[in-house]
Amino acid sequence: MTDDRVAWLTAQLDDDERVARAAADCGPEWRFSEGAIYPSDVDRHPGALIHGGYDYLDDQYGEHIARHDPARVLRRVAAGRKILAKYQGALMQEPKRPDDQVNRGYLIAMSQAVSALTTEYDDRPGYQEGWRV
Repeated sequence: MTDDRVAWLTAQLDDDERVARAAADCGPEWRFSEGAIYPSDVDRHPGALIHGGYDYLDDQYGEHIARHDPARVLRRVAAGRKILAKYQGALMQEPKRPDDQVNRGYLIAMSQAVSALTTEYDDRPGYQEGWRV
């Protein structure tokens, strides 16, 4: 179960990274102002400008989209990869004795952290309900 979960989550992080890097071509940081979202390099990529002229991009939507710019997604992907690396390290240090409660507790906590990360992707194909914390 663990190897499948780690492999599946790694694939989701890879996909998020791919999409964020492609979007970052027009600027990794985006801002919302006056009903439009502007990538940091909008001058080179004017087609990346998102306008709200049809009442679908009001302040709440525009701010949300701008806050989830490629730079933020890439930071979240990097954080997820660090957690996965710590978890895999904990698996390598699995308690050798039944009374090793410190290592056992750490392994359980890391496993729960990985399960929590997977819930962000619970709407994607391959997600298993048994991975939920």
